[in-house]
Amino acid sequence: MHIEVDKQKIYLNYCPFLCYGGAYGNTWQLFGHVHTSKNNTGKDASRLDMLFPTQYDVGVDNNDLTPVSFEQVKRIIQKQVEQANKNK
Repeated sequence: MHIEVDKQKIYLNYCPFLCYGGAYGNTWQLFGHVHTSKNNTGKDASRLDMLFPTQYDVGVDNNDLTPVSFEQVKRIIQKQVEQANKNK
């Protein structure tokens, strides 16, 4: 599913994609399924390092069992993009 909020293009998917339209631009992808957490040790944990900085797990495991607002996601993704740019 593809939506637009405040002119921000966003893909909403069940699980993270390895690639998607706009991934190398400013299009976000929000997902769940992988049960991300700070101390994630699941068998897919290492694969999460491959995500684009414009991807974010909105699942409850990753967000203190609460929903996250558009503004919260926006701040999180901006921080991830800034960090990725520093690491280039």
